[in-house]
Amino acid sequence: SVRKSEKGTVVIRLYEATGQQKDGVSLKLNLNPRSAKECNLMEDEGAVIEVKGGIIRFNIKPFEIKTFSIRF
Repeated sequence: SVRKSEKGTVVIRLYEATGQQKDGVSLKLNLNPRSAKECNLMEDEGAVIEVKGGIIRFNIKPFEIKTFSIRF
């Protein structure tokens, strides 16, 4: 899902539905964000995620939900 948050960021939530570990997943954004942070399900911001050329790279565990807070 993608939505605008009350904090002025865009929240992107992804779900791994195949039950397999996925390493080196790439999420390509059409706009170049100023920053990206991984969040928990309550959207409390955590670790800073590196963004290069509008691409966020991450690993995801089986059936895991990943949430990112993106500032443009």
